[in-house]
Amino acid sequence: MRAHYRAFIHAMLQRHRHCQSCGHTAHATGTRRLFIHYMMQVAQLGVHDPAVTDAGNTLVLCSHCHGLFHTGLRDYSQARWKAAGHNRGAAIA
Repeated sequence: MRAHYRAFIHAMLQRHRHCQSCGHTAHATGTRRLFIHYMMQVAQLGVHDPAVTDAGNTLVLCSHCHGLFHTGLRDYSQARWKAAGHNRGAAIA
């Protein structure tokens, strides 16, 4: 199962080279890679659940957008929001 899971992750990251939320590449956001976000979390499903390797259960996201899905786990102070916006060429008030 582990090899199947890794192959799935690799295939998703090869298929989607841009964030499915904002459209930026990892490089454009100042990071080295994109992330897989699960709509139904692996921790709740269990690694052997077929939904873990279902493309309909995943999004490929940049670090910033992935953090928006996990707001309780990240520090999004005003300074960090402005820095994230600046990285994307946007001015966040």
